[in-house]
Amino acid sequence: MAKRLSAKQRRRRTFTVLILLVLVGLTAWAVLHFSSADEGETPPTTSPTASAEPSEEATPSDSVDYEGLGPSGLPSDAPACEYADIQVEALTDKESYAADDEVEMRFSIVNTGDVPCQVNVGTGEQDYEIKAEGETVYQYSHCTSDRVDQVVTLNPDEGRVTTPIEWDRTYSDEKNCDDDLDEVPAGGVEYTLTVYVAGIESVEPVPFTLK
Repeated sequence: MAKRLSAKQRRRRTFTVLILLVLVGLTAWAVLHFSSADEGETPPTTSPTASAEPSEEATPSDSVDYEGLGPSGLPSDAPACEYADIQVEALTDKESYAADDEVEMRFSIVNTGDVPCQVNVGTGEQDYEIKAEGETVYQYSHCTSDRVDQVVTLNPDEGRVTTPIEWDRTYSDEKNCDDDLDEVPAGGVEYTLTVYVAGIESVEPVPFTLK
């Protein structure tokens, strides 16, 4: 037969159980409190910052390898232009030049194709040829030192006109670029200008007169 506890022992045991329940309750409350506090805190976010170094862009250079009319590393998604889609027109600022006038030469270039394309129109791909009675008296490529590349994207039917290059009315000689050469004959002599861009010849020679 089990031994019965006295009233005093029962009260002591009940008090002990209550203390344990209180301790368990406090522990559970503390865990829940700190857990919810951690979830409520949003960790600091770091906003992206611009790189100190600017991004590198594809730019034309003197060492590019050309395929058709454009470099192998084209600076945009447009393909290189097809020769048949590019039309070049030679331009002069006057039809007749007085004795002291220099001749300003330029060209227009048009994409006659159906899609945007890229072409190198830099001075490294330009040539200006002046003739008198079918004989060449001046060629831009003979003694040009500032030859650079400039790749542009042309939309369908879009044209560009270049900045002018001046001709001082003297002969050119690729074997004699350091000396001052003689002026070509004037006094009403007619000359023609033909422009080449990336190997494409202008549609027709443009006539002009030196007085």
